[in-house]
Amino acid sequence: MIEVLGYVALGVGVGALSSFLGVGGGVILVAVLVTASDFAQQEAQATALAFMVPTATIGVLAARRHGLGDLRASAVLGAGGAAAAVGGALVALALPGDVLRDVFAAFIGVLGLTMLLRPGQADEDSPAEDHP
Repeated sequence: MIEVLGYVALGVGVGALSSFLGVGGGVILVAVLVTASDFAQQEAQATALAFMVPTATIGVLAARRHGLGDLRASAVLGAGGAAAAVGGALVALALPGDVLRDVFAAFIGVLGLTMLLRPGQADEDSPAEDHP
């Protein structure tokens, strides 16, 4: 029972953080499961992929209530992503866990550095600016 409550708390935390950051939550969840539990890298990634289905669905519905998001673009991107996910999953399963973990960490590091070093852009259409 305590394990279930821990997973519920983790799900709540990752769901809130991922919706705030605009990510599906998989990146956050994989990192937490690998570093703070006994999940192997492949197991954490598979768990995170399944986690993202309901969280992304709810996030889209919330954003659409505010008129945000392009459903047509999402459908086209999703179809391509779904097709490519099969190949990505096969590659992930073929790699040793430590190599996959290192690739995952490098990917996150490069993305983080890119975001930090990219000049800021003002978004005049930001909904946050509509509410002083």
